[in-house]
Amino acid sequence: MKTKLFTLLLAVAASLGTIFAWDYERVLIGDLYYNLDATNKTAEVARNENATGDIVIPASVTSDFVTYSVTSIGDYAFYMCFLTSVTIGNSVTSIGRSAFNDCIVLTSVTIPNSVTSIGYDAFAVCSSLTSPVYNAHVFAKMPTSYSGAYSIPDGIESIAGGAFSYCSGLTSVTIPNSVTSIGVGAFYLCTGLTSVTIPNSVTSIGNNAFGGCSSLTSPVYNAHVFAKMPTSYSGAYTIPEGIESIAGGAFEDCTGLTSITIPNSVTSIGISAFSGCEGLTSPVYNAHVFAFMPTSYYGAYTIPEGIESIAGGAFSGCGLTSVTIGNSVTSIGDGAFSGCRSLTSITIPNSVTSIGEGAFSGCGLTSVTIGNSVTSIENDTFWGCSSLTSVTIPNSVTSIGDEAFNGCRGLTSVTIGNSVTRIGSEAFVGCSSLTSVTIPNSVTSIGNKAFYGCTGLTSVTIGNSVTSIGDEAFSGCRSLTSITIPNSVTSIGSTAFYQCTGLTSVTISNSVISIGHAAFYGCTGLTSPVYNARVFAYMPTYYSGAYTIPEGIESIAGGAFRECSSLTSVTIPNSVKSIGNYAFHGCTGLTSVIIPNSVTSIGNSAFYGCSSLTSITCEATTPPTCGGGAFKAVPKSIPLYVPFGSLDAYRNATEWKDFTNIQPIKADNVDITTVEVVPDETSVNIAWPKISGAASYELVIKDKNGKVVCTLVFDAEGRLLSIAFNAPARDNMPQQTQVAGFAFTVTGLNSGTTYNYSIISKDSNGNTLNTESGSFKTTGEGSGLQNVTDQTYEAKFIRNGQLYILRDGKTYTVQGQEVK
Repeated sequence: MKTKLFTLLLAVAASLGTIFAWDYERVLIGDLYYNLDATNKTAEVARNENATGDIVIPASVTSDFVTYSVTSIGDYAFYMCFLTSVTIGNSVTSIGRSAFNDCIVLTSVTIPNSVTSIGYDAFAVCSSLTSPVYNAHVFAKMPTSYSGAYSIPDGIESIAGGAFSYCSGLTSVTIPNSVTSIGVGAFYLCTGLTSVTIPNSVTSIGNNAFGGCSSLTSPVYNAHVFAKMPTSYSGAYTIPEGIESIAGGAFEDCTGLTSITIPNSVTSIGISAFSGCEGLTSPVYNAHVFAFMPTSYYGAYTIPEGIESIAGGAFSGCGLTSVTIGNSVTSIGDGAFSGCRSLTSITIPNSVTSIGEGAFSGCGLTSVTIGNSVTSIENDTFWGCSSLTSVTIPNSVTSIGDEAFNGCRGLTSVTIGNSVTRIGSEAFVGCSSLTSVTIPNSVTSIGNKAFYGCTGLTSVTIGNSVTSIGDEAFSGCRSLTSITIPNSVTSIGSTAFYQCTGLTSVTISNSVISIGHAAFYGCTGLTSPVYNARVFAYMPTYYSGAYTIPEGIESIAGGAFRECSSLTSVTIPNSVKSIGNYAFHGCTGLTSVIIPNSVTSIGNSAFYGCSSLTSITCEATTPPTCGGGAFKAVPKSIPLYVPFGSLDAYRNATEWKDFTNIQPIKADNVDITTVEVVPDETSVNIAWPKISGAASYELVIKDKNGKVVCTLVFDAEGRLLSIAFNAPARDNMPQQTQVAGFAFTVTGLNSGTTYNYSIISKDSNGNTLNTESGSFKTTGEGSGLQNVTDQTYEAKFIRNGQLYILRDGKTYTVQGQEVK
C-alpha cells in the first residue's frame, strides 16, 4: 500500500550557539548596505546602487547581535541614485568622494555637525538642490544655479572639493577667517567669478581650486598660498615673498607668462602648477623645489644640488633623456616625469622617501633603481612603462598602489619587498611577460585586477598573511597551472581566476567564507569541483548527471554551476544559506530543484535560463529574497511547491509571484503496510500506511512521562498542515504554539531517550478511523537537549509562523533583536 514518508527532526529546546557565522564584504542591514569593521565596531555606508526616495542614515546598526557605530559614508555610496532627501545620523564623521554624485533628483540634505570631512565632488551634479549644503564645519555644495555674490557662513573651517564647481553665475565670494582649507576644484569653472579674497587663515588650497575661472582679473593668493593667476596675464611675474606654497594648476595655461621668480619661502608646489606655460623657456626652481622644465627641453639634466623636492608634473612631457637626482631630494611629486618617453633609466637615491602618483607614467624606462628609503609605490607610478624589464621593490616599501605597474608588458620579473602589506588594484595589469611572482608574508590584501591579464604567469605563491583576493585579481592568467589559497584568506573576489584556462588544481583553505561571482568560471582545465568546508565555488561546465553538494557548505558562490548544461539534478543541503548571482545560470538540463529551508537569499539571475525545470520546491516558510531575474527564462507555469502556510507569502513575493502554479509541498510516496520507526541520536524517521477513507493523520510524540513533545497534522495527500508543540513562553510557562508549513525543521531530541508516539487517522468529520501507537529510543548516551528547568537555557519556538529564540527568559528573533 502507498504511504507517506516523513523525516521528523523534532525538538523542544536546543542550544543554538552562533545563529549565523557569516563574514560579509557588503552587508544589507535594513534598506542600506554597509562595510563592517568587526575590530573597531564601526560601519561605513557602502555602495547602494538602487537606493531611491527619502533615506535616513542611522547612527548605529546591528548585525549578528553586534552593534556598529556608523561613522562614514563611503566613496560613490549613492552615485547616480534617485534619492529625494537625505538625513545623516550624528555619528557620521566623514562623507566620501562622489558619495552622492549625480543624484539628480536630490532636493535636500541634512548633514550633522559630527561631519568634519567631505570628499571631492560629494554632491556633484545634484542638479535639483535649491539651497547651499553645509554644517558647522564644512561647506559641501552650492547649487550650480546660484547667481550673484555669496558669503560663506562664519565658523566654517573647510570648503569641500568641488563645492562651488560649475557655478557660472557666481560673481564673488567672501571666505570667513574661520576657513583653513579649500579643496580640490572647489571653484572650478566658476566662469563668472571676477574676484576673490582668501583670508590668511587658509593654509591649504587644493589643485585647480580656481581652474577655469576665466573672468578673474587679478592674482588670487594670501600670505601662505598662491592660488591662481589669471590666464590672461602676460610678462614676467614675481611671487610675493613669504608665500609658502603654490597650488596645483595655479599658473596653468598662462601662455603669456615669460618668466617667474619664486621666493625661497616657497617649499611646496602642486601638480602642473606651470602646465601649458609655453612662454617659459628656462627651468623654474628655487632653493627648495624644482618647479618646471619647458617641454621643449631635450637631453640630459642634473637637478641642482640642495633642492629638496621635484614638483608634480615638473618634467612632464619633456624630451629628457637622462636625469641625475641629487641626494638632497626627498620627494618626487605626482606626474613629475610623466610622458618622458626618451627617459630610459633612472636611479632614485636613498634620500627620497616618497614618489608621487604617476611620477614616471608613460616613460621609456628600461630599468629603474628605487632607493631603500621609499615607503610606498603610489598609484600609476610606472603606468605604461612598456619597456621596463625588471624591478626590485625595496623592503622600505609598505604598499604598491593602484595601477602602479599597469601596462608594463615587458616586465619579466618583479621582487616584492617583505614589508609590503598591500598590492593595489590593477597594480600589474597586462604584465604579459611576467612568469612568476612571490607575494611575501607581509602582504594582507591583493587588490582588484592586481595581476589581470598576466598571460605568461605560470606560478604564484601567496603569502600566509593575505586575507583577501580582489575581484579579477588573476583573471586571464591562462598559463597559471595551480594555486593554493592559504589559511589566512577569508574572501576571494568575483571572477578572481576567471579564464585561467591552464589551471588544473585549486586548494582553498577552510578559512575562506566568501567567494565572489564566477571566481573560477572559464577554468576549463579544472576537472573536479572546487569547494572548501563552507563555500561551493565551481563545478566544471562539462559535468553530467546528478550532483549532491557536500553537507556543511553554507553558500553556493555566484556562477558556481554556470553553464553546466548537462547537470540534471542537484541536492542542496540544509546548511546552505545563500545562492549567489548566476549560480545555476544556463543549466538547461536541470529538471528539478529543491531549495532547503535554510536558504534566505537567492542572487540575481541565479536560475536564469534553466528552461528544462519541471518543478521547483522551496521549503522556506518565509520566501527567500531574490535578486533581479532569479528565475528568468524558467517556465512560470511549472509547479512551485512551498510550505502550506506560506502560499500567500510566495504569491506576493518578488520573483516568486511570477509563478502561476504555486502549490503546497507534497511528501514522497512509499510502499509500506505497517508503521516503521527509525530513530537516530537526536531525530526520528516515521512512516505509516495510508488508511482508506482517512482525511487527515495526526502524529503525536510524547516523552516517557506522557508529556506531549510535538503534534503534527497531515492531510489525506500527506501535506503537513500544522505543527504544534510545547515551547517555553516568556514567563517560563509552556505554551502551545502552532504554525502551518511542511518546511519547518528543528533538531535536538535527547539522545539515548525513550519516547512514545501515536498516529491517529481521522475521517472528514473528525472521527477516528485508526490509531497506531508505540515507542522508540534515540541512539547514543548523551543528552541532546538542555533541561529547560535550568536557570540559564536557550530554546527555539514558533509563534505565528515565525521562529524565535528564548534565552535567559527573553525572546529574540534569529537576527538577535529582542522582542518586547
